[in-house]
Amino acid sequence: MKQREPLSDLVDPIFDGHSQRTPDVEIVINGRRIAIDGGALDAATVATLVSHRTDSVVISLRCGLARHFDPVHPIILDRETAMIFRSFPEGALFPLLVSGTRWDWGAPSISVGEVRAIGGLERQDVLVSGDPERILADDEVIDLATFLVPVLNVRSGASQGGEHGEADAGRWRRPESEQTVTRTDASAKARNDRAD
Repeated sequence: MKQREPLSDLVDPIFDGHSQRTPDVEIVINGRRIAIDGGALDAATVATLVSHRTDSVVISLRCGLARHFDPVHPIILDRETAMIFRSFPEGALFPLLVSGTRWDWGAPSISVGEVRAIGGLERQDVLVSGDPERILADDEVIDLATFLVPVLNVRSGASQGGEHGEADAGRWRRPESEQTVTRTDASAKARNDRAD
């Protein structure tokens, strides 16, 4: 009689014995860390994990960007990339441009501090808006419910030019690190504390 080999930890015995299962992956939703089984993840599941309706607007905060999580197409979880999401139960989709890159948000406003945290901006980098450019303070709130899409640009604080901020555009970094998760957690927690 042939002896069977024990199943490895990555094989799910519920399936046919050949299907691989991704080990638990940790994701962050609205500042809460949640361990889930690996595999695919859809927007409805993200919303449900934080007790929001399945039709909530879910924003994926990956690679230094804020993008609408398409409710139709799930994403495959990746242990190498931090999976950070914001869910807006009564939300709608609002666009903004940050250094020429389109972002999406699920509320009619976003704070400069949140933009800095999501983008992984260094302290010396500043966000500017308008013509002539005006430096935005970290505690300012940007109105996204306007006719024109808000445009923000990153400027290196070390290379600030004249009074109108005639500096070179700062490099937009797309960090994926524990530091990014921590900054984003802090922004979400601060916003939730203000709402309470």
